[in-house]
Amino acid sequence: MYVVGQQPQTVGSQTLYGGNLTLVNLTSNTASNAISISDGAPGAVSRLILADNNTLWIGMTKCTNGVRAASGAPDGCLTMFNTAANTVTMLEPYLGDATGIAAVTGLNKIYTP
Repeated sequence: MYVVGQQPQTVGSQTLYGGNLTLVNLTSNTASNAISISDGAPGAVSRLILADNNTLWIGMTKCTNGVRAASGAPDGCLTMFNTAANTVTMLEPYLGDATGIAAVTGLNKIYTP
């Protein structure tokens, strides 16, 4: 199971939130260490979808209000997680809220508004 959440962090004198992905093994009842993904606001909308080539796509909202934007790090709202390699790719150019994701399976594409 994949769980998305935000972890509070202090940047300067502000408390901001950094996005995290946690993998939960339901058979052994264990969880992975948190994996850094695009930021989001607590309680804000997030979307996840499994797509072609072992990819999990994560869309966040309010990502430009997070830790990465405040510290000058890549801060796009869309993240691709490779479930086979456990690697993350943040799509920097996608700066608007990722409010929906649709996978076009078999064509190696996703669409997001």
